[in-house]
Amino acid sequence: AERAHDRHIFEAVGEAVGNALLPLLNEAQAELPVVPPSRFLAPLDEALARAVLHTGKGISAQLDYSQAPFGDFPPGGRQWVGAMKLELLPIFWSALARALSAHLTIGKERGSNAHHIVESSFKAFARALRQRLDRLAAAKTAAAVATAAAEKATDSTPAMVAAAAASAAECAALHQPLLWPTSTVARKGERSRSTKETKIDLSLEIDGSGEAECETGLRMLDEILGCFAQE
Repeated sequence: AERAHDRHIFEAVGEAVGNALLPLLNEAQAELPVVPPSRFLAPLDEALARAVLHTGKGISAQLDYSQAPFGDFPPGGRQWVGAMKLELLPIFWSALARALSAHLTIGKERGSNAHHIVESSFKAFARALRQRLDRLAAAKTAAAVATAAAEKATDSTPAMVAAAAASAAECAALHQPLLWPTSTVARKGERSRSTKETKIDLSLEIDGSGEAECETGLRMLDEILGCFAQE
């Protein structure tokens, strides 16, 4: 049965998470135009959840939530996952959206297992948030570069400088969703694993040439890994 303070707990936790994340968003989107919403689809086994996150100037707190029914069994879906009552989840997400002053969408694309549906929604939100921070960082960098270039122009005015920065930030947010590190340190990793039946050696360089050397013993797997390296 639902406990007396469950609703207050869900709301308090959502608000606490939102308040913890808010400084990150505020710092990233300060003095930037409104960046388009960030979206992510997160799979988990048979489930697929959707999260859309929109924040910034003029965005009002709002939650669009649609995940029921939670699974195929029992008929109508589950009401509980462990000790968590599923009908209280919108309270959590709504409190989180209010704390972030965000328009947040949490939805289910598919899913027959209640646990998977719920878990994939949290992962979708986390990745949408990560995408948003990356887009905002890309926009801020582009705006700074454009501002510096405009200020050097002999005929520039403050209005022209501001317009150039806003335009560059918007383009970066639309076309460069991820801001990759500019460090010269190679992003490379190696791992080996041995069992009684197999021995696997793996080396991966993110900033490589797109070439692959694969000897798995399975031709099809070698071809798949080769295509993965190329792409």
